[in-house]
Amino acid sequence: MINLNILPNAKYNIMNKMKKIILLLVTVISLIGCNQEKKVGKKNDLQEANLKGKVKSVRETPYYAVEKFGEIQKGEIKSVIGIDNYIYNEQGNRIEKNVYNSGGRLILKWIYKYGDIGNIVEESRYNSDGHLGRKEAYKYDDKGNLIEKNEYNSDGRLIIKWTYKYDANGNQIEKNKYKSDGSLSEKWSYKYDTNGNQVEQNEYNSDGHLREKETYKYNGNGNQIEKNKYDSDGSLDKKLTYKYDANGNQIEKNEYKSDGSIFFQLTYRYDANGNLIEGNGHNSNRSLIVKWAYKYEYDKYGNWVKRIAYAIDKPESITEREIEYYE
Repeated sequence: MINLNILPNAKYNIMNKMKKIILLLVTVISLIGCNQEKKVGKKNDLQEANLKGKVKSVRETPYYAVEKFGEIQKGEIKSVIGIDNYIYNEQGNRIEKNVYNSGGRLILKWIYKYGDIGNIVEESRYNSDGHLGRKEAYKYDDKGNLIEKNEYNSDGRLIIKWTYKYDANGNQIEKNKYKSDGSLSEKWSYKYDTNGNQVEQNEYNSDGHLREKETYKYNGNGNQIEKNKYDSDGSLDKKLTYKYDANGNQIEKNEYKSDGSIFFQLTYRYDANGNLIEGNGHNSNRSLIVKWAYKYEYDKYGNWVKRIAYAIDKPESITEREIEYYE
Protein backbone atom coordinates (compact mmCIF):
# COMPACT_ATOMS: atom_id res chain seq x y z
CA MET A 1 0.00 0.00 0.00
CA ILE A 2 1.37 3.41 -0.92
CA ASN A 3 1.34 6.01 1.83
CA LEU A 4 0.11 9.34 0.49
CA ASN A 5 -0.23 11.17 3.78
CA ILE A 6 3.02 13.00 3.11
CA LEU A 7 1.41 15.13 0.39
CA PRO A 8 1.75 18.82 1.30
CA ASN A 9 -1.10 21.03 2.54
CA ALA A 10 -1.84 24.00 0.31
CA LYS A 11 -2.68 26.54 3.01
CA TYR A 12 -2.07 29.60 0.93
CA ASN A 13 -3.48 31.30 -2.13
CA ILE A 14 -3.84 28.26 -4.36
CA MET A 15 -4.46 30.07 -7.60
CA ASN A 16 -1.28 32.14 -7.29
CA LYS A 17 0.78 29.14 -6.20
CA MET A 18 -0.84 26.47 -8.39
CA LYS A 19 2.19 25.76 -10.54
CA LYS A 20 4.41 25.34 -7.48
CA ILE A 21 1.87 22.96 -5.94
CA ILE A 22 1.71 20.85 -9.08
CA LEU A 23 5.47 20.58 -9.40
CA LEU A 24 5.80 19.77 -5.71
CA LEU A 25 3.11 17.10 -5.88
CA VAL A 26 4.76 15.49 -8.89
CA THR A 27 8.13 15.55 -7.15
CA VAL A 28 6.79 14.16 -3.87
CA ILE A 29 4.90 11.32 -5.53
CA SER A 30 7.92 10.44 -7.66
CA LEU A 31 9.94 9.99 -4.48
CA ILE A 32 7.45 7.67 -2.78
CA GLY A 33 8.85 4.22 -2.26
CA CYS A 34 12.56 4.45 -2.96
CA ASN A 35 13.52 7.81 -1.53
CA GLN A 36 12.12 7.41 1.96
CA GLU A 37 13.87 7.40 5.28
CA LYS A 38 14.92 3.90 6.33
CA LYS A 39 12.14 2.43 8.47
CA VAL A 40 12.09 -0.27 11.09
CA GLY A 41 9.11 -2.53 10.51
CA LYS A 42 7.66 -5.79 9.22
CA LYS A 43 7.99 -5.06 5.49
CA ASN A 44 11.37 -5.24 3.81
CA ASP A 45 12.58 -2.41 1.60
CA LEU A 46 11.56 -4.07 -1.66
CA GLN A 47 7.99 -4.36 -0.41
CA GLU A 48 8.00 -0.76 0.81
CA ALA A 49 9.16 0.34 -2.66
CA ASN A 50 6.58 -1.89 -4.42
CA LEU A 51 9.37 -3.79 -6.17
CA LYS A 52 8.71 -7.36 -7.30
CA GLY A 53 11.10 -10.28 -7.70
CA LYS A 54 14.61 -10.71 -6.28
CA VAL A 55 15.83 -7.20 -7.01
CA LYS A 56 19.55 -6.64 -6.51
CA SER A 57 19.87 -2.99 -7.52
CA VAL A 58 17.86 -0.11 -8.94
CA ARG A 59 19.34 2.91 -10.68
CA GLU A 60 16.85 5.75 -11.15
CA THR A 61 17.59 8.65 -13.48
CA PRO A 62 15.11 11.56 -13.79
CA TYR A 63 15.01 13.72 -16.92
CA TYR A 64 13.05 16.76 -17.96
CA ALA A 65 10.39 15.87 -20.51
CA VAL A 66 10.42 17.74 -23.82
CA GLU A 67 8.06 17.50 -26.79
CA LYS A 68 9.72 17.23 -30.20
CA PHE A 69 8.05 16.39 -33.49
CA GLY A 70 4.90 15.36 -31.66
CA GLU A 71 6.73 12.95 -29.36
CA ILE A 72 7.70 13.09 -25.71
CA GLN A 73 11.46 12.76 -25.36
CA LYS A 74 14.11 12.93 -22.66
CA GLY A 75 15.69 16.29 -21.98
CA GLU A 76 18.47 17.08 -19.53
CA ILE A 77 18.88 15.21 -16.26
CA LYS A 78 17.01 16.88 -13.40
CA SER A 79 20.01 17.87 -11.31
CA VAL A 80 17.86 19.04 -8.39
CA ILE A 81 16.71 15.46 -7.77
CA GLY A 82 19.89 13.68 -8.86
CA ILE A 83 20.51 10.06 -9.89
CA ASP A 84 19.71 7.48 -7.21
CA ASN A 85 21.23 4.02 -7.06
CA TYR A 86 19.90 1.46 -4.52
CA ILE A 87 21.48 -1.90 -3.69
CA TYR A 88 19.56 -4.66 -1.86
CA ASN A 89 20.59 -7.88 -0.16
CA GLU A 90 18.88 -11.20 -0.90
CA GLN A 91 16.51 -10.65 2.02
CA GLY A 92 15.10 -7.59 0.25
CA ASN A 93 16.67 -4.98 2.52
CA ARG A 94 18.53 -1.96 1.22
CA ILE A 95 22.24 -2.16 2.04
CA GLU A 96 23.47 0.85 0.08
CA LYS A 97 22.16 4.03 -1.48
CA ASN A 98 24.21 6.32 -3.72
CA VAL A 99 23.19 9.73 -5.02
CA TYR A 100 24.96 11.19 -8.06
CA ASN A 101 24.70 14.58 -9.71
CA SER A 102 23.79 15.00 -13.38
CA GLY A 103 27.46 14.60 -14.33
CA GLY A 104 27.71 11.23 -12.62
CA ARG A 105 29.76 12.41 -9.64
CA LEU A 106 28.93 10.82 -6.29
CA ILE A 107 27.31 13.30 -3.89
CA LEU A 108 26.13 11.16 -0.98
CA LYS A 109 26.37 7.53 0.07
CA TRP A 110 24.38 5.59 2.69
CA ILE A 111 25.44 2.18 4.01
CA TYR A 112 23.04 0.01 6.03
CA LYS A 113 23.97 -2.92 8.27
CA TYR A 114 21.66 -5.58 9.70
CA GLY A 115 21.63 -8.00 12.61
CA ASP A 116 21.09 -11.76 12.61
CA ILE A 117 17.28 -11.51 12.45
CA GLY A 118 17.27 -8.83 9.74
CA ASN A 119 16.81 -5.71 11.88
CA ILE A 120 18.81 -2.69 10.85
CA VAL A 121 21.59 -2.02 13.39
CA GLU A 122 23.56 0.77 11.73
CA GLU A 123 23.05 3.45 9.10
CA SER A 124 25.98 5.60 7.96
CA ARG A 125 25.92 8.56 5.59
CA TYR A 126 29.09 9.59 3.78
CA ASN A 127 29.90 12.77 1.88
CA SER A 128 31.31 12.91 -1.63
CA ASP A 129 34.87 12.88 -0.27
CA GLY A 130 34.24 9.59 1.53
CA HIS A 131 34.18 11.07 5.01
CA LEU A 132 31.48 10.09 7.46
CA GLY A 133 28.79 12.75 7.77
CA ARG A 134 26.34 11.08 10.14
CA LYS A 135 25.69 7.71 11.75
CA GLU A 136 22.69 6.09 13.42
CA ALA A 137 22.92 3.00 15.65
CA TYR A 138 19.91 0.88 16.65
CA LYS A 139 19.32 -1.41 19.65
CA TYR A 140 16.56 -3.99 20.15
CA ASP A 141 15.06 -6.06 22.95
CA ASP A 142 14.88 -9.86 22.89
CA LYS A 143 11.55 -9.64 21.04
CA GLY A 144 13.04 -7.65 18.18
CA ASN A 145 11.47 -4.34 19.21
CA LEU A 146 13.52 -1.20 18.64
CA ILE A 147 14.30 0.25 22.08
CA GLU A 148 17.04 2.78 21.34
CA LYS A 149 18.41 4.80 18.43
CA ASN A 150 21.50 6.99 18.73
CA GLU A 151 22.47 9.62 16.17
CA TYR A 152 26.11 10.69 15.89
CA ASN A 153 27.81 13.48 13.97
CA SER A 154 30.92 13.13 11.80
CA ASP A 155 33.19 13.26 14.87
CA GLY A 156 31.38 10.39 16.53
CA ARG A 157 29.73 12.65 19.09
CA LEU A 158 26.21 11.77 20.19
CA ILE A 159 23.78 14.49 19.07
CA ILE A 160 20.34 12.87 19.51
CA LYS A 161 19.14 9.83 21.43
CA TRP A 162 15.76 8.14 21.00
CA THR A 163 14.22 5.58 23.34
CA TYR A 164 11.09 3.47 22.80
CA LYS A 165 8.75 1.49 25.07
CA TYR A 166 6.17 -1.17 24.21
CA ASP A 167 3.16 -2.88 25.74
CA ALA A 168 2.75 -6.65 26.15
CA ASN A 169 1.44 -6.90 22.57
CA GLY A 170 4.51 -5.26 21.06
CA ASN A 171 2.78 -1.94 20.34
CA GLN A 172 4.96 1.12 20.77
CA ILE A 173 3.46 3.17 23.61
CA GLU A 174 6.19 5.74 24.19
CA LYS A 175 8.94 7.53 22.28
CA ASN A 176 11.43 9.94 23.85
CA LYS A 177 13.90 12.29 22.20
CA TYR A 178 16.96 13.45 24.17
CA LYS A 179 19.55 16.13 23.50
CA SER A 180 23.27 15.43 23.51
CA ASP A 181 23.49 16.43 27.19
CA GLY A 182 20.91 13.79 28.11
CA SER A 183 18.05 16.20 28.77
CA LEU A 184 14.60 15.39 27.40
CA SER A 185 13.68 17.33 24.26
CA GLU A 186 10.33 15.84 23.22
CA LYS A 187 8.06 12.96 24.17
CA TRP A 188 5.30 11.04 22.40
CA SER A 189 2.77 8.60 23.84
CA TYR A 190 0.50 6.24 21.89
CA LYS A 191 -2.71 4.29 22.52
CA TYR A 192 -4.16 1.34 20.58
CA ASP A 193 -7.44 -0.47 20.05
CA THR A 194 -7.97 -4.21 20.54
CA ASN A 195 -6.83 -4.84 16.94
CA GLY A 196 -3.47 -3.18 17.52
CA ASN A 197 -4.33 -0.06 15.51
CA GLN A 198 -2.95 3.19 16.86
CA VAL A 199 -5.91 5.34 17.92
CA GLU A 200 -4.19 8.21 19.72
CA GLN A 201 -0.89 10.09 19.68
CA ASN A 202 0.12 12.78 22.17
CA GLU A 203 3.14 15.00 21.66
CA TYR A 204 4.75 16.78 24.63
CA ASN A 205 7.49 19.36 24.97
CA SER A 206 10.43 19.09 27.36
CA ASP A 207 8.39 20.58 30.20
CA GLY A 208 5.75 17.88 29.90
CA HIS A 209 3.10 20.17 28.41
CA LEU A 210 0.90 18.80 25.65
CA ARG A 211 1.86 20.30 22.30
CA GLU A 212 -0.42 18.39 19.94
CA LYS A 213 -2.81 15.46 19.95
CA GLU A 214 -4.00 13.22 17.12
CA THR A 215 -6.74 10.58 17.10
CA TYR A 216 -7.32 7.93 14.43
CA LYS A 217 -10.10 5.66 13.18
CA TYR A 218 -9.82 2.57 10.94
CA ASN A 219 -11.92 0.37 8.69
CA GLY A 220 -12.23 -3.40 8.99
CA ASN A 221 -9.05 -3.91 6.94
CA GLY A 222 -6.95 -1.83 9.31
CA ASN A 223 -6.65 1.14 6.95
CA GLN A 224 -6.78 4.56 8.56
CA ILE A 225 -10.00 6.33 7.53
CA GLU A 226 -9.94 9.37 9.81
CA LYS A 227 -7.39 11.56 11.56
CA ASN A 228 -8.17 14.46 13.88
CA LYS A 229 -5.49 16.95 14.92
CA TYR A 230 -5.94 18.98 18.11
CA ASP A 231 -4.03 21.94 19.48
CA SER A 232 -2.58 22.03 22.98
CA ASP A 233 -5.80 23.53 24.37
CA GLY A 234 -7.86 20.62 23.01
CA SER A 235 -9.45 22.56 20.16
CA LEU A 236 -9.73 20.82 16.79
CA ASP A 237 -7.19 22.11 14.28
CA LYS A 238 -8.20 19.99 11.30
CA LYS A 239 -9.72 16.69 10.30
CA LEU A 240 -8.64 14.34 7.52
CA THR A 241 -10.57 11.41 6.06
CA TYR A 242 -9.33 8.66 3.72
CA LYS A 243 -10.85 6.09 1.37
CA TYR A 244 -9.24 2.97 -0.13
CA ASP A 245 -9.74 0.50 -2.95
CA ALA A 246 -9.97 -3.27 -2.54
CA ASN A 247 -6.16 -3.55 -2.64
CA GLY A 248 -5.65 -1.11 0.23
CA ASN A 249 -4.44 1.75 -1.97
CA GLN A 250 -5.55 5.18 -0.83
CA ILE A 251 -7.94 6.62 -3.43
CA GLU A 252 -9.22 9.71 -1.63
CA LYS A 253 -8.01 12.17 0.99
CA ASN A 254 -10.16 14.99 2.35
CA GLU A 255 -8.97 17.79 4.60
CA TYR A 256 -11.50 19.74 6.65
CA LYS A 257 -11.13 22.98 8.58
CA SER A 258 -11.87 23.17 12.30
CA ASP A 259 -15.42 24.36 11.52
CA GLY A 260 -16.10 21.18 9.51
CA SER A 261 -15.99 22.78 6.05
CA ILE A 262 -13.96 21.11 3.32
CA PHE A 263 -10.59 22.69 2.60
CA PHE A 264 -8.93 20.39 0.08
CA GLN A 265 -9.52 17.02 -1.57
CA LEU A 266 -7.10 14.68 -3.34
CA THR A 267 -8.15 11.63 -5.35
CA TYR A 268 -5.93 8.89 -6.81
CA ARG A 269 -6.08 6.06 -9.35
CA TYR A 270 -3.76 3.05 -9.68
CA ASP A 271 -2.93 0.48 -12.33
CA ALA A 272 -3.00 -3.31 -11.93
CA ASN A 273 0.58 -3.24 -10.62
CA GLY A 274 -0.37 -0.97 -7.73
CA ASN A 275 1.41 2.08 -9.12
CA LEU A 276 -0.17 5.52 -9.02
CA ILE A 277 -1.38 6.63 -12.45
CA GLU A 278 -3.50 9.70 -11.70
CA GLY A 279 -4.13 12.28 -8.99
CA ASN A 280 -6.54 15.19 -8.82
CA GLY A 281 -6.82 18.03 -6.33
CA HIS A 282 -9.98 20.03 -5.64
CA ASN A 283 -10.38 23.16 -3.55
CA SER A 284 -13.17 24.00 -1.10
CA ASN A 285 -15.48 24.85 -4.02
CA ARG A 286 -14.87 21.39 -5.53
CA SER A 287 -13.08 23.04 -8.46
CA LEU A 288 -10.22 21.07 -10.01
CA ILE A 289 -6.98 22.97 -9.40
CA VAL A 290 -4.30 20.27 -9.43
CA LYS A 291 -3.98 17.33 -11.79
CA TRP A 292 -1.08 14.96 -12.37
CA ALA A 293 -0.69 11.58 -14.02
CA TYR A 294 1.85 8.85 -14.75
CA LYS A 295 2.37 6.47 -17.64
CA TYR A 296 4.60 3.42 -17.16
CA GLU A 297 6.55 0.81 -19.07
CA TYR A 298 7.23 -2.47 -17.23
CA ASP A 299 9.75 -5.29 -17.31
CA LYS A 300 8.77 -8.97 -17.19
CA TYR A 301 8.67 -8.93 -13.37
CA GLY A 302 6.06 -6.17 -13.26
CA ASN A 303 8.44 -3.43 -12.13
CA TRP A 304 8.28 -0.15 -13.99
CA VAL A 305 11.41 0.79 -15.94
CA LYS A 306 10.13 4.04 -17.44
CA ARG A 307 7.69 6.56 -16.04
CA ILE A 308 6.40 9.75 -17.64
CA ALA A 309 4.92 12.31 -15.23
CA TYR A 310 2.30 14.81 -16.38
CA ALA A 311 1.00 17.96 -14.70
CA ILE A 312 -2.30 19.29 -16.06
CA ASP A 313 -1.84 17.03 -19.10
CA LYS A 314 1.60 18.46 -19.82
CA PRO A 315 4.62 16.11 -19.63
CA GLU A 316 6.95 17.24 -16.84
CA SER A 317 9.53 14.49 -16.40
CA ILE A 318 10.71 11.09 -17.59
CA THR A 319 12.29 8.73 -15.08
CA GLU A 320 14.16 5.63 -16.22
CA ARG A 321 15.10 2.65 -14.09
CA GLU A 322 17.85 0.11 -14.62
CA ILE A 323 16.95 -2.92 -12.48
CA GLU A 324 19.31 -5.81 -11.78
CA TYR A 325 18.04 -9.09 -10.29
CA TYR A 326 19.62 -11.91 -8.30
CA GLU A 327 19.76 -15.16 -10.25
